[in-house]
Order: sequence, then structure tokens, then C-alpha cells
Amino acid sequence: MALSTVLSTATSGLLVSSLRATSAANNIANINTPDYEATRVAQNTFRSGPNLSSGSVV
Repeated sequence: MALSTVLSTATSGLLVSSLRATSAANNIANINTPDYEATRVAQNTFRSGPNLSSGSVV
């Protein structure tokens, strides 16, 4: 496994963690706002390999 792959995976994980924290903070801050709909962060797992397509967390 190349170093760039490892760093890309780590960066992707940090991005998801940051987005989840931001989403949670917004949901807490707006809990009493009328008609506010809570946001959620979706995380997908993509594998790369000889017979698999590659991708990233969306």
C-alpha cells in the first residue's frame, strides 16, 4: 500500500469527523428553531483493488 493511499484514507476520515461534528453542533444550536430539520452526514466505504472501483467518502 502506497503512502499516498494511506494519507488519502486518513484525510478522508478526518474530513468525515469534521463534517459530523459540524452537523451535530448545528443540530444542537437549532434544536428549538421552528421547522428546522436536522442534518446528517452519510459515510460510504469504497474499496480499491484489481477488480473493484475506487472512490472516496461523500
